[in-house]
Amino acid sequence: MMYRKSVVAAVAALSLGFGTMCTATFAQDAANPTGKQIPDKNPSDADLQQKEAMQEKMKQDLMSNFNDADFVTVASLANQAEIDAAKAALAKTTNDDVKNFAQHMIDDHTAAGAELKALADGKGWQVSDRSDIKHMLALKEMNKMNGPDFDKAYSSQQVADHQDAVALFKLAADKASDADLKAFASKEVPTFETHLKMAQDLENKVSSVTLAK
Repeated sequence: MMYRKSVVAAVAALSLGFGTMCTATFAQDAANPTGKQIPDKNPSDADLQQKEAMQEKMKQDLMSNFNDADFVTVASLANQAEIDAAKAALAKTTNDDVKNFAQHMIDDHTAAGAELKALADGKGWQVSDRSDIKHMLALKEMNKMNGPDFDKAYSSQQVADHQDAVALFKLAADKASDADLKAFASKEVPTFETHLKMAQDLENKVSSVTLAK
């Protein structure tokens, strides 16, 4: 039990402290168009890989050994990733379908995140206001794209992410030991199933645009 608490605390620390470090690095990219690295401020590739692997292990462990606190941490990381990606989509796309979808994601995931935080605060669980490192890095790559290329990458990522979200929240609805958390997860499953269908429809639409060009 002490080991699991230490893992939760470590991942939460990564999502907050190290997430801040990554966010600062990505902000430097935008403010430094020469592409030259700023010494002593960028995390190394090894650091990124280590932290990403730790977060991914926590997510995978949930499938075989579900734990309420771990689920809350993983869900909050994933939820913020959806908001960050949607905000990027609103800033970059000129496609109205992508804009509408992205705004829908911001609205729904902001509401879900607030509800999860309120629940977690009352139970002493850790939540993150940062995305996980895997999605931070994926978003950094997507931000290098423009037009239909960005739209296609964004919509494809949304399909994959919401497939994961549906599976994760169904697991929590079945396995959570806390009644309030079980109820929250059960309530969100239909929402994420709707998001998945919307993402699949969007992916088909933007793929058609790409093929037409």
